[in-house]
Amino acid sequence: MSSPDPSTSTPHDAPRHAIFSPLVLAACAWIAGVALSELNLPSSVWLSLGALAVLAGVISPRLLNQPRLTFACALVAVALTAAAWTAVRQEAENTTSIRAYLQPQPRLVVLTGVIASPPLTRSRDAPGPLGHFIYQPRTTNFALDVESVSQGPGLRPARGGLIVKISEETPGLKLGQRLTVKGWLAPFGAPGNPGQRDYRAILQSRGLEGELALPSGEQLQILPPNTWGRTVDAWRIAAAAAALSALNLGLPEQTPTTAFLDAVLLGWPQTGIRNLYEDFQRAGVAHILSISGAHLVILMGLVWAAAKLATGQPRIAALLALLTLGLYLLVLPAQVPILRAGLMAGLYCFSYATGRQWRALNLLAAATLGVLILWPRELFSPGFQLSFGIVAGLLIFTQPLALRLERWRQPLGELSLPLRPWARWRRNILVFLSANVVASLIALPLVAYHFGMICLGGFLLSPLVGPVISLILALGYCKILLGLLAPVAGAWLAHGLDGLGAVAIAAVGNVAHWPYSVIELGRPPGALWLWATQALVIYVLATSGRQKSLKLTAGVPALPGAGVLPGVLPGAGVGAGLVAWLVIAAGLLPTGWQMRTQAHAPVLAVNMLDVGDGQCVLIRARDGWQSSAVLFDCGSAQQAEVGKRTILPALRYLGVRKLDAVFISQANIDHFNGCLDVVDALAVRTVYVPPGAIWKSEADKQSALGVLMDHLRARGLAVRAVERGWTQNWPGLKIQALWPTPEGSEDLDGRNNDPQEDALVLRMESPATGTRVLLHSDLKPPALAALQTAYPGLHAEIVNLPAHGAYNPPIENYLRQLKPAVMLQSAGARRMRRDRWQESTARDLAPRLATHHTGMAEVLVGPEGKISWTTFKKQNAEETALRDEEIKNQPND
Repeated sequence: MSSPDPSTSTPHDAPRHAIFSPLVLAACAWIAGVALSELNLPSSVWLSLGALAVLAGVISPRLLNQPRLTFACALVAVALTAAAWTAVRQEAENTTSIRAYLQPQPRLVVLTGVIASPPLTRSRDAPGPLGHFIYQPRTTNFALDVESVSQGPGLRPARGGLIVKISEETPGLKLGQRLTVKGWLAPFGAPGNPGQRDYRAILQSRGLEGELALPSGEQLQILPPNTWGRTVDAWRIAAAAAALSALNLGLPEQTPTTAFLDAVLLGWPQTGIRNLYEDFQRAGVAHILSISGAHLVILMGLVWAAAKLATGQPRIAALLALLTLGLYLLVLPAQVPILRAGLMAGLYCFSYATGRQWRALNLLAAATLGVLILWPRELFSPGFQLSFGIVAGLLIFTQPLALRLERWRQPLGELSLPLRPWARWRRNILVFLSANVVASLIALPLVAYHFGMICLGGFLLSPLVGPVISLILALGYCKILLGLLAPVAGAWLAHGLDGLGAVAIAAVGNVAHWPYSVIELGRPPGALWLWATQALVIYVLATSGRQKSLKLTAGVPALPGAGVLPGVLPGAGVGAGLVAWLVIAAGLLPTGWQMRTQAHAPVLAVNMLDVGDGQCVLIRARDGWQSSAVLFDCGSAQQAEVGKRTILPALRYLGVRKLDAVFISQANIDHFNGCLDVVDALAVRTVYVPPGAIWKSEADKQSALGVLMDHLRARGLAVRAVERGWTQNWPGLKIQALWPTPEGSEDLDGRNNDPQEDALVLRMESPATGTRVLLHSDLKPPALAALQTAYPGLHAEIVNLPAHGAYNPPIENYLRQLKPAVMLQSAGARRMRRDRWQESTARDLAPRLATHHTGMAEVLVGPEGKISWTTFKKQNAEETALRDEEIKNQPND
């Protein structure tokens, strides 16, 4: 059975879809069953319920005379079987996977395994003007496919992947080597702040369960390869290494373009891919950087066209394409998204080669069943939802939408006539544009829900960059083949491939940084919003060919790119359509501080973000309908890009779009290396610094502080010095500087050169309740003693621990004078390895919220002066009992 020639078909030849075929309904039932497994019932319970459903399907036709009820019971049985199977798989993974050995605290283990990704050496320099001032040791990272793990006296078999991080450059490691490794095993860390990207799900979809930290390369030993147990894997990894070498032949090393080509063509992430991924994600084309069905379709299309031209036999060409697909999958990483795309493409090729010609939706349903049987948890991954959802949308809605567009241009009577060549090109262009509109509309709610952004640039960029990516894939596949057979010929293609990659990167980078190319939602919408918006999008696409129904979708042109949908006519339905879209859009508005009613809104909020060994405190205040927001420090000693990756996502989640001021408390970089990202992204009025910071920046223009000051002035921001006696009033907030003193601590040149003696101490007060917040930097005990002498009755309800919580008796005495109700501590893992505060008598002074344990801590002050606090991370049982506890306000001085 041969397929119809698309060149001779007419626009009204819509594809034959079996939307309600038994296979499609079975796939939907299996999806429902996997979703039901989230109830965490034992597999025996699900199997018992499935048996009851089968029994009901057998006896219902005889008792009720309803044959259709049998089919309904069968679908219910399929769903319950899926729930049972998911539970069984989860129970098996808990006992055989390396995940069973992961504990919250790192543990020393010995593992054996095979290097499953090219070892990468991370550069010392981080991006940004201040990046090279942050110490970034050269590290070696690679994925390890685990074979066994130490448990007691010997090794036990285990399966799964880990990321190995060696704290030094380790040459000599290669893809496919078998190792024994001794290091500290730990799960991937959870984000410490709201809004931060949680990469655990992405890494787990790639088969990576945790990380293994090694202080040096001396903790690993290269072993001989296995004889039988891992022969196939060893051969596969060797083939992958050869393909990677053939691709990189003639390309420059360690460049973004090479990293881009390695990821697009072979699925291997290289150095520099992280920043590229962010640009591609902001531009709405992040799917390009991972092997997807589109990549495989282009490869098989090239093979099929060449084979058909050579043999003249379409079925033989399909078999050759299927064989090529199998070989290509062997050299790709064994990751679920890649195997998922391969399964979909393989089923299509197999059906064509055997002459079965399955309907497209049945193929998609079979692929869905195959993926969810092998990896049930994939249902909840963004990649699965985006790929299968978009493919389903393309199969169902592209042709009807293109047909509607064609009817705009042609009278209905001419649609059945044979198409001229120019008309065929026009129709193909309309199909291409319709496919991009359908894919963008289907993806929009899913991207907003999973990633908290709406990528407007993708509507424009996808149809433009698509042909370039197709050329890159075609040329790249040819280069790999030639590089394996004739290395010299393969090197000839390097320049053209490198140029096309640079063009794609430049185009995506420009669109990603256009104003309004992406809407950062900050706080992703909820599941209810996702279902409602997706239902509305499906309704719009389903009715795109019906003149009357389109009146209800008049609000569709409000979505960028959707204005090409035809048939939107003014009328009574316009108002209903606009109201529907406004209701859906309301789910994207911030729901935090700005959206609370005035009667119940807190008058003061203090948020200490988790930035490791550094500091960043957000203070927000309210006076009636007016509000203010200031930031006290914005830096980290470990996170080179703390502003872009940590601070800004948290601020957007909290609904902060402008800052009345940014205070930099001292001249150390762990207090300000995120400042430039903050002032670039938000409306910031003024940056305040201690006087010594201005002196130091003028004395050393090449220092981190000097570079910061130059960039701030280049952006037109006012930088002002603050010392004792300075005051400022904003809505709901009164700020007074208590330190440094005007004279400072003088040295030989009469200026203060010790950043810890010249650091800011600010007292912030809510006039409505009298609640005081005292914020410190890295003050030494002599400065604290001088502060106590200058302010003998100093008191504050909310205090951050000086010097990131470094303990000594003078600081304890100082805090006892303050009589705080809540203490905040910004500290990373290194400082918390030995918690001196927990060992001291001051541990019961007041609740202490250390960001390493709690993540972001938020302290709220209500209109009556009551103080409550919450933390982003869950605590142990004792601390959880204190969570959200209302702390009685201490009497003010």
